[in-house]
Amino acid sequence: MAMRHYDYGPGYSPIQEGIVVGVNQEHVNRVDGEAAAAPPLPEWLTVEEYAKHMRIGRALAYRMAADGRVPIRRIGKIIRVHRSAAIES
Repeated sequence: MAMRHYDYGPGYSPIQEGIVVGVNQEHVNRVDGEAAAAPPLPEWLTVEEYAKHMRIGRALAYRMAADGRVPIRRIGKIIRVHRSAAIES
């Protein structure tokens, strides 16, 4: 099936219409050319959330938690990393 092409006229922007598919919304939600503010971090993050925020691998984040390089709190088998570790780094 061939993809249809529509001409919506000059000045039309699919980004302004909010119909762009496959684009990270962080890059689309801009005000006056600046990136939109990130939502605030929760006080306690999962190790996976911490790794994603810090842009490191999950295994490294768990190793850092085990070594005591980041402040954690254990509740049974659940491990949480304090928000200060993500903000200070």
